[in-house]
Amino acid sequence: MILPYFPAPYPDELLYSLLARYHRHTCSTSPKQTLEDLFGSRNVRATVDLPGHLAALSSHLPPDRRLTPERLAAEFTLFPYYVAFQPPMVVASVHSALIGGRAGSIHMHLGITASTVAAPTALRYCPTCHTEALTRWGERFWRRAHQLPGVAVCPDHKVPLVDSSVVPGLGHQHEFIAADEQTCRSKFASPACVDHGGCGTILVEIAMRSAVLLNRQPQGVDPADLTAQYRNAMIDRQLASASGRVDQRRLHATFVAVFASTHSMLPELQDTAWLTSIVRKHGHAFHPLHHILFSLLLDRCTPLPEIVRPTLRRIVATTEFKNRLRDLVSQGAGLRATARALAVDTNTIRLHVAKLSLDTPWRPLARSRAAPKDDPRPSIRERWLELQRQEPQLGRKGLARQLPAEHIWLYRHDRVWLDVHSPATLTRSLPAIRVDWAAVDHNLATALRESAELVRYLSPPVRITLAELERRLGRSGWIEKRRRKLPKTLAVLAYAVESVETFQLRRIAWAKEALEGSEGSASAWKVHRLAKLPSRTSAAVRQALVSVTPTNDPSVSCR
Repeated sequence: MILPYFPAPYPDELLYSLLARYHRHTCSTSPKQTLEDLFGSRNVRATVDLPGHLAALSSHLPPDRRLTPERLAAEFTLFPYYVAFQPPMVVASVHSALIGGRAGSIHMHLGITASTVAAPTALRYCPTCHTEALTRWGERFWRRAHQLPGVAVCPDHKVPLVDSSVVPGLGHQHEFIAADEQTCRSKFASPACVDHGGCGTILVEIAMRSAVLLNRQPQGVDPADLTAQYRNAMIDRQLASASGRVDQRRLHATFVAVFASTHSMLPELQDTAWLTSIVRKHGHAFHPLHHILFSLLLDRCTPLPEIVRPTLRRIVATTEFKNRLRDLVSQGAGLRATARALAVDTNTIRLHVAKLSLDTPWRPLARSRAAPKDDPRPSIRERWLELQRQEPQLGRKGLARQLPAEHIWLYRHDRVWLDVHSPATLTRSLPAIRVDWAAVDHNLATALRESAELVRYLSPPVRITLAELERRLGRSGWIEKRRRKLPKTLAVLAYAVESVETFQLRRIAWAKEALEGSEGSASAWKVHRLAKLPSRTSAAVRQALVSVTPTNDPSVSCR
């Protein structure tokens, strides 16, 4: 069903905020009903950062809003931020999960669950942003940029963010709570200094760089390219040698010096174990905040001037470097003089002199005399194929059990060939079990009817509800998921399940009968107490209590 109304989104608004404003604008009193209207399901969680079921949501929104699932993911969630440094395959997988599938395992897939970076507990806001929003639109809203991990100040106004009273994961898993005067009355900002010096500048820079990632079109990054980019940047800043060997001690010392003024403000700065790994081969995912801190570190370190930066990765491969080296050698320059002129170490000069076959009086670069190892690939492949010819009935697991060393080597070093030259995996399909839903419906309807009669005659009375009947049949939550297949069962439930008012009337009759049997008479206040009725009841229940008091009973009727 297409909704007749849906609010227009505001700039940088969080999808959680947009849905919360819909809940408030429609004056809905039931969060579950709001979920039913928006998603067509009551089991969707009110997720802040990476919500799922976007296709279902988009199908219920008015077409004139043009809120496609792709636009919802890119412009109203934190999806662009979290996949900014992920491979293209991961970006596509997460995007698909947000739109069509369940988003429950996305955080684990992105590596966020194992990260030491914690997401904000409460929704945060900028007081200046809220003042401007009230002036321009007449209401507040939650911004995406204010909910990013490690962001302590507003990227636009450079003021500290304030924690609201809304904690989405604390008893509000299925409820969207809007930003208003009640939820945003806190006056305690996050512990961020806002001076114009080191601390404030770094916090503002983190917030601005995080916002840039949030507004970038997610395309994915090759981990190998990212590793090379970081390695080259460290070489330029003398945090790594010309060959790419990272000076970890100097790197950590530089990191501590750059972020000294902000160390106590961000918990992520107190544990630098990630710094050691991020400069190595990217074998696993890193939190976007770690990439932001590392890029900030590189920008705060002044790279060497181009004239004195002839590193191995740039100058050595150029014709200019080779011609300059030939000229110096022909002029009779010494080894150290040549190295100083080209701003490289002496071993680099020896290496390229040998490659260019130049005659020099210098001692040649020491070479390993170890004989080159033969490539084991052909023999290992042949043993793998030979076993398949001898044992054609074996699958891949059987082959691996007989040739464990060969299988491990091929898996690590020749994976594509191994997949192509291994037996196909046998898929064993279990026979489909057809369920006779008509018989199930008939038997269940009969059992529910009998259970309802048993509950009806319990003393003291117990309310007949769907949950009570399911518990007695040992099928809690089973019927609700199969409503379309159980028409007879639903008909029995519609007749048997009691409303609150009907149950209270039944308790009044039971209490009156019990009191008359034990005390000979029943007064309204005693019936009210024994029936355990609330102070506020419906008109029919109050009328039933009034009728309890006999004409000669001096008791005052309960109000």
